[in-house]
Amino acid sequence: MKEEIKNQILGLSIYNVRTEKEDIVWIANELCKKYGWSTDDMIYTRTGFDPVEHCPYSKVVRDERKAWNYTVDAALGEKDVYAIATLLFFKKYGTIDETAFYVTNESLLRDIVEILESIEEKDAFVYFLIGKANFTARGVEYDFDKAHECFHLAAEGGIEIAKLFALEIEDDFEGIFKEASKLIEKYPDSHIIKFYLAFCYYYGYGTEKNYERVAELVKYTKTIENYNHDPIDYYFLSSRYLLGLCYFHGYGVEKNLSRAELLFRFSASAGTPEAYYCQAITELLSDDSKHTGYIYDLLKKSAYGYYLPAIRKFMLCLRKGYGTTPDKEQYVAFSDYYDHYKETQKTTSDLGVEADHCNLIDHKNNIIEDDEID
Repeated sequence: MKEEIKNQILGLSIYNVRTEKEDIVWIANELCKKYGWSTDDMIYTRTGFDPVEHCPYSKVVRDERKAWNYTVDAALGEKDVYAIATLLFFKKYGTIDETAFYVTNESLLRDIVEILESIEEKDAFVYFLIGKANFTARGVEYDFDKAHECFHLAAEGGIEIAKLFALEIEDDFEGIFKEASKLIEKYPDSHIIKFYLAFCYYYGYGTEKNYERVAELVKYTKTIENYNHDPIDYYFLSSRYLLGLCYFHGYGVEKNLSRAELLFRFSASAGTPEAYYCQAITELLSDDSKHTGYIYDLLKKSAYGYYLPAIRKFMLCLRKGYGTTPDKEQYVAFSDYYDHYKETQKTTSDLGVEADHCNLIDHKNNIIEDDEID
């Protein structure tokens, strides 16, 4: 690959942390291994990995539009696997507007997956990428069987973290705990391994519950205040959710609703309904002024994600007109859904029954009592 193209790919795929992308630091590490760049100072902080400090060339040009085009050319033309990885896991494209590149260009993603599939002598990294594509439906439909197979092949080839994804597909949380406990010794800075371990310790999967250990594993997330500079990653954001629960309940840390709300807010950027709901309830229970419309919007986002605890609270909003106008038709529709699934799905959130049944309060301290919809 030409030197200029390598510089441009690196400049876009790693430096531009404003871009929402999974595995940004991990792919940076793989690029460094491939090209022999130093990873001695690799850090998992708000700026992730800055290639300027490690790139052997004198200059990295920061031209995002040109860099993106180079990356596409390298992926589809030169079939560079690391350029493919960059494209495959982008969710949004930073300052690249849609006229330069179609954000929802599924045909390009399909082409990328086809390139990966067509490589005759696949190495562990290629299997890992194919597994991730099938696991996240990027360029292909969801295929957990295919993802499971590829993750095992990737793990056998040396990408040990892939084993955790395979175990997740198997719902083998005891196996996840055992594997993550081994891997954390070898990769102590991996936030993905930290998340899996913290998840197991919080819910008691494969081990006894240990909230102090949870807080210890994910406490680094609380120091990152500025959302716009965070590396966006599902496992990173989910770690914040777990730490938010610790601060909400006072598990392993001193109880702090303001800190919990901030962590839930950051975690909700992944679009998870549980985080939206926890953010809304924590806002309701805090001593700060209550932003009625904001709380309603959070509950709505969570309810539209089919999260039953949120649906229950959202129904109260629709019936009483909290943050919205009363809507009988919507209320009936959500009520029917809630009644249909409440016997088979969890109706209590991680915040607990008391928090789930808290009253709705607006900025003028008007109270709508939570009644027994259940």
